[in-house]
Amino acid sequence: ALKQRDLPGVAQALSVIHVMRDYHDIPVFQEALGRARNRLVYEEFYTLQLKLAKDYAAQRAASRAPKCIKRDLGRQLVQGLPFKLTGDQGRACAQLAAEMERSIPMRRLLQGDVGSGKTIVALIAAAIAVDNGQQVAMMAPTDILARQHLRRAESFYEGLGLRVVYLGGSLGAAQKRETLARIEHGDVDIVFGTHALFQADVVFERLGLVIVDEQHKFGVEQRQDLLAKGEDPHFLAMTATPIPRSLAHAVFGDLDLTVIKEKPPGRQTIRTVLRNRASAPGAYDYIRERIETDGEQAYFVYPMVEASEAVPGRENVTDAAEMLAQGPFEGLRVGVLHGRMHNDEKDRVMSQFSEGELDVLCATTVVEVGVDVANATLMVIESPEVFGLSQLHQLRGRVGRGDKASMCVLLAGFDLSSEAQHRLRSFAGTDDGFELAEVDLKIRGPGLFLGARQAGQAEFRFGDLIRDAELLLMARADARALVLGPDA
Repeated sequence: ALKQRDLPGVAQALSVIHVMRDYHDIPVFQEALGRARNRLVYEEFYTLQLKLAKDYAAQRAASRAPKCIKRDLGRQLVQGLPFKLTGDQGRACAQLAAEMERSIPMRRLLQGDVGSGKTIVALIAAAIAVDNGQQVAMMAPTDILARQHLRRAESFYEGLGLRVVYLGGSLGAAQKRETLARIEHGDVDIVFGTHALFQADVVFERLGLVIVDEQHKFGVEQRQDLLAKGEDPHFLAMTATPIPRSLAHAVFGDLDLTVIKEKPPGRQTIRTVLRNRASAPGAYDYIRERIETDGEQAYFVYPMVEASEAVPGRENVTDAAEMLAQGPFEGLRVGVLHGRMHNDEKDRVMSQFSEGELDVLCATTVVEVGVDVANATLMVIESPEVFGLSQLHQLRGRVGRGDKASMCVLLAGFDLSSEAQHRLRSFAGTDDGFELAEVDLKIRGPGLFLGARQAGQAEFRFGDLIRDAELLLMARADARALVLGPDA
């Protein structure tokens, strides 16, 4: 591999670095120094990727997943859709179906930007599993998202005879007991739920596919607890948080990667503008005009549920909703949604907004993932400087989901740091989540990008995931070729 990559041996690399380091500014020595440094970076990355490749191989060698050969339900579902799959969606479905035919359990991460259509790909994979006599568990981080997946499934699966249920914290005791019994006796095909799915009292008769949405919001142990409920089931993780490819390979070495970049036809570009709070009255007037003239709907997003002595002056959803309802949006229908509300109340408010019974929804980041209301074309994010780029991108993705022009207004504080200004201007400049992920990585540092530590430096002595991404990809390819064969 070293010859193929034109890299020196370690002894030569160390010798060059020690002898020539005092002459790094002389052009004739720069190339030799660069090759020597690349050799040390490559070895560091290769060591990590070799371990990941071995773990990957061992996991699959010890497992025997259910073979999913029949695809009739999957084809019927695709044929009955009211839209045509994009090229990326079609390729992803073919890839998943081919992997599920094997006895080696699929372990795949489906990564797609906000609005790229990952959910339908997952539902097609679920239909294939059911067609082959398996049960499916689909886990989401919030009740709102789990119930939305259930509603979509009920719509898309209509006429196919698939039996779907919800399992989450908002179920009553009697309803939960009945649902658990149906799952255990095999009277349910697909279960949509939250953390409740990996609890000890959940028993599947024949779990063959596990799907985890927004997988970075769950721990590895939680994922394993759910997988343990079946005999080596296939596994599909999904994320709408764009992850730079180099980082994905470093962090998710135990998962294969499928990327969906195409957005469905008709999706509108979202215009994003950055303003300070002095511009709020003008933004309110503009939004009221669009609501009254065109019947559109708007989100207002706040970082806090209520005022806090610890963070004085920070905008909060409780006070803001009252101010908007009694002031600039008097006479309009204003609703409130936040995480401290009871699940039934959250579902009621979200249903009202989805059905067009509310004009304005004032919310916290509880609407960050999965909420899909095509008529909601306007979003105002208060205090955007306190959110990360990934979270801002997820929030903005709640609009632009229909065929109407959409807008996102960032109402920032007056005393922004230079770093905050750079982040917000970068965000306003593009709606490409993959481009924003690269910016986010450069700003925050690699760290554990999707782990407990959200910033800081990754623990590499020589390598840098941003600067040395190409070397990481080389090391990964070489390690997998050694462990898994040349076609890995």
